[in-house]
Amino acid sequence: MLPKKYRKSTEVLPDRRVLEMGEARMLFRTWQWNKDKTWVNQAIERTERLYGPGAPMRIRQYMRDMREGRLE
Repeated sequence: MLPKKYRKSTEVLPDRRVLEMGEARMLFRTWQWNKDKTWVNQAIERTERLYGPGAPMRIRQYMRDMREGRLE
């Protein structure tokens, strides 16, 4: 019996927010430590393949919130 084919999900999945916040936290702490803005920008752009469309924008927003103290 062949496996079922599922349609690709395009809506935001519930765990995606947690994963993106974790990625933002890691990138923000890396930026604080080495101040390598080009590497962090490249890493953020790569997240679109991993987390889907709009992920770089959301991760940048999470990083901005961390810098301003609204997130830890």
